[in-house]
Amino acid sequence: MLLGSVGAVGLAVLACSQPLCPAGMSVVGSAYCIDSFEVAVVTEVRDLAGERRPVSTAVSRRDAEPTTGLSWRAAREVCAATPHGPGFKHLATSAEWEDAGDGHMGPGGTRFPYGDDWVSGRCGLPDAGAGPLALSAPPRTGSHAGCRSVWKVYDLLGGAWEWVDPGKVLDLGGELARASLTLEGDLVRDAPGATVEAMWPGRVEFAGGEVRLLGNGRDWKRPERGWLHSGEARLPVSLRWSGDTAQLVLDRARDGEPVTEKRGGAYYAGAGVDLRYAYDGHDPDFIGSIGFRCAGPLLR
Repeated sequence: MLLGSVGAVGLAVLACSQPLCPAGMSVVGSAYCIDSFEVAVVTEVRDLAGERRPVSTAVSRRDAEPTTGLSWRAAREVCAATPHGPGFKHLATSAEWEDAGDGHMGPGGTRFPYGDDWVSGRCGLPDAGAGPLALSAPPRTGSHAGCRSVWKVYDLLGGAWEWVDPGKVLDLGGELARASLTLEGDLVRDAPGATVEAMWPGRVEFAGGEVRLLGNGRDWKRPERGWLHSGEARLPVSLRWSGDTAQLVLDRARDGEPVTEKRGGAYYAGAGVDLRYAYDGHDPDFIGSIGFRCAGPLLR
């Protein structure tokens, strides 16, 4: 009987000594694991189905160079290829990312990882009124020791922008129902009060059914895709250029594609970015200076 009791206690102690998350990840609200630092991608050659193939996985560690330049789809694939206990990780969702930063599960929490009030120098963002920081790349992970949430998650502001998964798809039919516009086939002829947000790079304006480049046309690249904002609706469009003007064509092929989000305010973003700021204007294959982090369930 005594041996049985000791055995039960021993098993309980052993269970408690097992980590809730793998190395390089933090426990958030006793609910899930998330990478403590922005991901550094490592590529190795492995045997897969009898063939030697390169496989990229996500590594979270201090004093690493965050990996940027992957599309949203590629970031999601890297997380899905990274082992996590008996399964694999996933690209952090919008809610997981925000809860990891604001110290609160669900709505609410702080504006910054360390509290509600801005503290100069805590994260890699400039003070209000100052220009972007004079850096050519994101700081190495963990460089700002004070830019840490209560869950011990670092660099959520002022490192690289970070891809997250909002778990949405583009519903073109729903957007059209909310829009105020006139179509001729898929050509946008009239959209009262609408604006055009062009995919990077390029700056455009929409007036009188015509898109124009802002500034000297020789100095601005002509974006080929963008979003037409019409009231509460946001519609995917293609831009067909002739000189410095373009026609807007509804891009029906993007119906049902994933909606992406980036969070975190990169070091070059300037002041005014907090944990609530989200940008959802990039398509899933856009490649820019955006990093990411992965998440996964607790190991026990």
